[in-house]
Amino acid sequence: MPSYDDLTPAEQATIDACMLLVRPTGGSFARSSAKAKLIGQDSVVSGAAALIASLDSGTVPNKTNLAGALPMSPANCQTMLAQLDAIASTYGTDANTEIYIRAAGVNAIL
Repeated sequence: MPSYDDLTPAEQATIDACMLLVRPTGGSFARSSAKAKLIGQDSVVSGAAALIASLDSGTVPNKTNLAGALPMSPANCQTMLAQLDAIASTYGTDANTEIYIRAAGVNAIL
């Protein structure tokens, strides 16, 4: 197998163009996974997750000022919280943080 240095300039340019798109996602993934973890932790500490889990009917209205956001069922809210937990546990690991720092640099993450 060749190394990057063994590739032709055109082949290197192909990889470079791809990585120009890929590397910035390291910062995005690091920030998003950290935010997802904090939101999940806050929902437990504040009791919101337990309150949502106790709801068996109705909807949770949009009080976010997000234009176009609609009311959500309790199940929708629980799904969103579960997805945030999955993001945090999948992408917020120490091993991934190292990759994100290598990909985008620590300044892109902060």
